[in-house]
Amino acid sequence: MARSEKVNQQMKEERKERIQEEALKLFAIQGLSATKISHIAKATGMSQGLMYHYYDAKESIYIDLIKIAYDRMEKASIQLLAMEGTALEKINLVIDQMYDGIQNNIKYGYQFLLLSHASVNIAIPEEAKKIIATKGKVHYKAVEEILIQGQKEGTLKDFLPEDLALLFWTSINGLAINRAIQGDSFKAPNKEIILNMIFKLRV
Repeated sequence: MARSEKVNQQMKEERKERIQEEALKLFAIQGLSATKISHIAKATGMSQGLMYHYYDAKESIYIDLIKIAYDRMEKASIQLLAMEGTALEKINLVIDQMYDGIQNNIKYGYQFLLLSHASVNIAIPEEAKKIIATKGKVHYKAVEEILIQGQKEGTLKDFLPEDLALLFWTSINGLAINRAIQGDSFKAPNKEIILNMIFKLRV
């Protein structure tokens, strides 16, 4: 009996996710230029011929990964800004979610490592550069807006919100990259350290 269209579609989606997952790791560790389509095919256990049913080149996978990462950040930023609550509550939620992702899924580490490389690498596809130029600072701006709220609430430390937003994301980025480097031995520091870098000490 022939497989149903639904089953076929599910298989296609699972294969594409597998390609993205393995390519993410390779691009993060080796970079775009050093990664060949054959490396990705080998990592997925697929033939190169089958790979080409999903992507016409490694650059297409790379662009897709950049787009997926920044689309997720943009969506999360929009949801965060729409939330009710104090600035401290919102930033605390962001840290909880990021810590959970980084600690429990090394994919987060590879994603941040990939984006860090892409942001300074001039030898990447033009489409990837456009995505970074358009969406690369959306999550920074979202946190900055929340910290401006904290400034109005009197809970923010006496520094510019944009500087504290940069400090926040630099810290998160560093933790994620260390997760990629250290693997399962990684253990995130107490989140209170980050909160207390940004907000006034709570009594």
